[in-house]
Amino acid sequence: MENEELEKLVTENLRVARQNNELLQKIRRGMIIGRLFSALYWLIILGSALGIYFYLQPYIEGFGDFSEQIKEFLKNPSSIRDTF
Repeated sequence: MENEELEKLVTENLRVARQNNELLQKIRRGMIIGRLFSALYWLIILGSALGIYFYLQPYIEGFGDFSEQIKEFLKNPSSIRDTF
């Protein structure tokens, strides 16, 4: 009687261990997929920001030149007469 009960408990324990192993593998797979999508998400965000910067770079540089001209004018307002 005791032997049968022990065998039943071991069988039940094995079934639960296998079920836990399946659940843990699903959780691990989900974590890996989540990390991949998170990395892809950040690559898209950083790549699009970099692409927008390179697209707008000529305009940004032009604005920098314009701001330098304004600073120069504010330092020496009489230079506006020389330009005309």
